[in-house]
Amino acid sequence: MKLLSRWAVATLACFLINTALAQPIPSKPGLQPYTPNRIEWLALLCNDQLRQDASMDFPFSLSIVQSDHETLLVFVRYQPNVNREIMNASIDTARQVIMITAKSYGWDKWVKVRERVEMIKPKPEGSRN
Repeated sequence: MKLLSRWAVATLACFLINTALAQPIPSKPGLQPYTPNRIEWLALLCNDQLRQDASMDFPFSLSIVQSDHETLLVFVRYQPNVNREIMNASIDTARQVIMITAKSYGWDKWVKVRERVEMIKPKPEGSRN
């Protein structure tokens, strides 16, 4: 009988500890676990490596975003005073890095790269923001 009661206490203790340590399931959509698919993962990696914000020296921004299930988009916004040679070299480099990264995963056979390049229109003088 003592053995049975010790076993029951040990079982109950294990149950309580496991219940206390168990992760609660998030009730908010933004906290739900998520595993990215291949193109999302590639977009995340490449954007981390290549993202560039506009500055005085480089008046253009460059980001990598997912366009569809097999395409990454090199998205560039530039100011009128941009050096087009430098900007175009950055776009070419981004394309190469994307494909090198895709190849390292064995995904280079299906990954496509497109680009979207837009000029940031200057704001009229006297306008706010």
